[in-house]
Amino acid sequence: MSEKLFAAISKLEKPIEQLLRERRPDCLVSDMFYPWTADVCAQLGIPRILFHVTGLFPLCCEESVRRYAPHEKRPSFYDLEPTYAEHYQNEMGRKLWLVGPVYLFNKAAEEKAERGEKNSIDGGTVLSWLDSKKPNSVIYVSFGSQVRMAPKQFLEIAHGLEASGCPFIWVARDLSKNNEEDKEKREGGEGENGDKMLPDGFEERMTKSGQGLIVRSWAPQLLILEHVAAGGFMTHCGWNSTIEGIGAGIPMITWPLAAEQFFIESLVTDVLKTGIRVENEEWVSLHWEPKVTVTREKVEKAVKWLIGGDGGDQVVEMRRRAREMAEKAKKAMDYGGSSDAAVIVLINELKSRRSVCE
Repeated sequence: MSEKLFAAISKLEKPIEQLLRERRPDCLVSDMFYPWTADVCAQLGIPRILFHVTGLFPLCCEESVRRYAPHEKRPSFYDLEPTYAEHYQNEMGRKLWLVGPVYLFNKAAEEKAERGEKNSIDGGTVLSWLDSKKPNSVIYVSFGSQVRMAPKQFLEIAHGLEASGCPFIWVARDLSKNNEEDKEKREGGEGENGDKMLPDGFEERMTKSGQGLIVRSWAPQLLILEHVAAGGFMTHCGWNSTIEGIGAGIPMITWPLAAEQFFIESLVTDVLKTGIRVENEEWVSLHWEPKVTVTREKVEKAVKWLIGGDGGDQVVEMRRRAREMAEKAKKAMDYGGSSDAAVIVLINELKSRRSVCE
C-alpha cells in the first residue's frame, strides 16, 4: 500500500496550502513525509516545525554523512542524547525542542494496553503468563508493525528461541495474514508459498512447556516491557520501540533492518551501552528478501547472553544503566522536567511571533 499512500499524501499539497491561506495558523507541524510543507510555509510566512520521530544521534550521523562523505574517503529527550542535542543546534544550526518521550503521558494500564490496533491477545492473559515467570527472565521479541519476514528467517528465529531455553513472548505478525487464501497455511506455520515458518510442533511444545507465548498480531507492548519478568527486548531498532524499551528500563538485543535503524543500534550498543547486537550486517527493505541474514545460532547466543546468564556481571551493569536512563526519561516528562520545559519554550516562542505579526 505504500505507493498509494505516498501518492495520496502528495495530493494534499494544494488543499493544505488553501487551508493555510484561509486560516493563517501560528505554525504548521509536519514530518518528513510532507517535505513540500517547507516551501508552502516559506511562501506564506508561516513557521513550520519539523516533527522528528527519531533520535538526534541518527539525525546527526545522517547529516555528517551528507556533509563530509566519509564513505568516499574511507522524539528523544535531552538526557538521552545531550552531546547530539548540542551538535544538532550548534553545528547544524537548527532550533530544537525536545518534547518526548510523549508516550509516558499514558499512566493507566488501560491506556498502555489499547494503543494502535486492537490487541490480538487479552492483556490479562499476557500479564498472567508473565506473572508466572521469574524477574528478568523473559525476552520480548517484536519487529514492529511494518516488517514482513522471509519464512526461512522466521524459522531461524523460532529455532534460536527454543534452543536458548529462555522464556519468550514473540509477536509473530507474519503468522497472521488478512488473505483468507493463506489463512490455513499460516495457522499451520507455513508461508505464502508453502515454506515452513515454524518447526514441527513448535507452538504445541512452547505452550505445553510454558517456555513461549506467541502473539499473532498486535500486543500490549508497554505492559509487557514494564513487567518485572521482562528481561530483554529483541527489536528492529525502530525509534518508537527503542524509546519504549528505554522508558521501561530494559536492555535490548538489536536487530536493525532499514532506514536509520543501524544508527539507532549504535546509539543503544555503543553510546548508551544498554544493548547487544544480534549481528545483522545487511540492510534490507521492509518487505524482506527471501534469505537469512541472522542464523539460529546468533539468536540463541544473544538470548542466552542477555537472559540465560551467559553475560554475567556485564548484564548486571547493563541493567543498571538501562534503569538509570528510564528514570531520566520519566523525570524529563514530569512537571519542570526538560521535556516539559521544552514545550513551554516552544509555545512562548510561537506566542512572541504572533505578537510581532500583529
